[in-house]
Amino acid sequence: MDFDIDKIAAAVDEGWRTNIQTIEADGVKALVADIRKDDHREIVDLKNIIDHWRDKPERIVGVARMQSPESFAELVERQKNAATALFCDMASAPSLTAVIDYHGTGAKAEWANHRIHYAFPLSDEWKFWQSIMVKGRLNQEEFAYLIEDRIADVVKAKDDGPEIELAKMMEVAIATPAELLTLSRGLQIRVAQVVKEARNVGTGADQIVFEETHEGEGGGPLKVAGMFILSIPIFAGDEPARIPVRLRYRVIERKTIWIPQLYRPDLILRETVQRAAEKAAATTKLPLFYGSPEA
Repeated sequence: MDFDIDKIAAAVDEGWRTNIQTIEADGVKALVADIRKDDHREIVDLKNIIDHWRDKPERIVGVARMQSPESFAELVERQKNAATALFCDMASAPSLTAVIDYHGTGAKAEWANHRIHYAFPLSDEWKFWQSIMVKGRLNQEEFAYLIEDRIADVVKAKDDGPEIELAKMMEVAIATPAELLTLSRGLQIRVAQVVKEARNVGTGADQIVFEETHEGEGGGPLKVAGMFILSIPIFAGDEPARIPVRLRYRVIERKTIWIPQLYRPDLILRETVQRAAEKAAATTKLPLFYGSPEA
């Protein structure tokens, strides 16, 4: 059977009709293909086809996720323009977001889909001490091991630091790392003892008197301060922050229950995020808004 290529091409051209048309509305021009085959007609948007053959994107779309506030500020500085804005979300999962193509003044709408984000990842140290707060009560042995295992997180109070004023206001003494370690070792040898007496000696520190469970021996008094100071980073990669820890105990059925609590962790977290946000705004010289941009 012989094929006549000219006849075949003529038949195809007869059955199909394709025209490229421009549609203009509200100042926007769109290219469409008007395709007809016999009685069927279809309008095809050519944008996706044209975008497929571009050498570079028409505009930047997406979110760059940074791992440090310094990298966040550096990338924002590189990408920013006159419309760029910073947003600091102070909620339970704090974050810092730069919207590079944010809406301009005079209600001029932009795409607002080129963003740089920093999620303030919590440090392992902060998460550990938060878990201790969540647990709440520790028995004598648990608290003794806690202090020995995490003694490297504890620092001495500064003579002119705000923690001294806080301790005076609360009428408690602040333990040094050495005193806390001594307390820890004193507790470890008393895990099989019961509390005989607990009293305040009027110096800001309490005393706990223990009694051996076996006959013939008595426990001596053990002095307990009401506060100690941590030096740990709040967010991964940050410099350590000084955090007071309130140390309380309860005597329940002649057994001592320990309750270490970070002092105002919500305030510490908020102030740290706010400082990082204000530093980023100063570095990039961009407006800073507390909240979150449009989804």
